[in-house]
Amino acid sequence: MIILFILLLIAGFSIVCLIFGMITGKNIINGKSYWRSNKKENLNNPYIDYHKSKMKNDKDYDEYLKWLDKNGNGVPVEKQLTPEDKKAENKIKKLF
Repeated sequence: MIILFILLLIAGFSIVCLIFGMITGKNIINGKSYWRSNKKENLNNPYIDYHKSKMKNDKDYDEYLKWLDKNGNGVPVEKQLTPEDKKAENKIKKLF
């Protein structure tokens, strides 16, 4: 009788751990993630910084073009590099 109780207790705990893991994606015992890596992105990479800055500049310019089309206020100005883009380009050039 006691053995059956212990087996049911272990099975119940296993089911709770399994359901918790399915919902949160984490192991209840050691806290490791099942779904994604805990490694953080290297934030000191000048290429990544430049690429993110360039993507933001492209998005801003596209938004400007849409605004210009909507309001019909003339010819668009040429796309400019932001000061952050220029700094990032210079950083990358200095690496070589």
